[in-house]
Amino acid sequence: MSVFKVKLNQGDQGTLDINPATGLEFTTSVQRTMYVAGPNGKIREIVDGTTFTDCNYWKQFAVPQVSANDAFIEVLTDDGSVYSSIASENTYPVVANITLNSGTTFATSGYASRTIDVAGSTGNFASFMQLTNTGIVASGQNVDVKLNGNSGAIFVLEANSTQVFNGGDVAITRVDFSTRSGSSVGAFNVEALYSVMSQCNS
Repeated sequence: MSVFKVKLNQGDQGTLDINPATGLEFTTSVQRTMYVAGPNGKIREIVDGTTFTDCNYWKQFAVPQVSANDAFIEVLTDDGSVYSSIASENTYPVVANITLNSGTTFATSGYASRTIDVAGSTGNFASFMQLTNTGIVASGQNVDVKLNGNSGAIFVLEANSTQVFNGGDVAITRVDFSTRSGSSVGAFNVEALYSVMSQCNS
């Protein structure tokens, strides 16, 4: 999700509020609001100077997509997704790097550094995920991977190997890692690349 700021007082747009002390227009209007429809048809009342979180549909109303005189939105943080009217195409990339050591086990409660909490950190699930074990084969640096906290969904990701879950394979909300019992020696990493759908709130 991206964060946007409403900017109604900019460029050649109206001078509805004048600061009586300076005779100049306020940078942030104390009066101006605007009603605008979001991608799902929900009408949002936006107030000058306020911020909101939503999908990148709103980037079309910001510079450089439109001129400064026509823009009424400022992009504060961009999740990297490209807005499409096809909801499944509104995804953004996330990268995570998990460091494991000999004897690392699955988290027994809550979440830990050996867990990728997709749902907790993004509010959604991963529709695509690539996991790469950078461990050394000769050192036996294999890892057990548990999907969605399900003890019945554990598989072995061997050293120097990659596992890919494509769109439609499985919706991944959480991934836990544990070094393979009796086989993992020393520290090594699991690199994760995954995509998350950006939900439109309006």
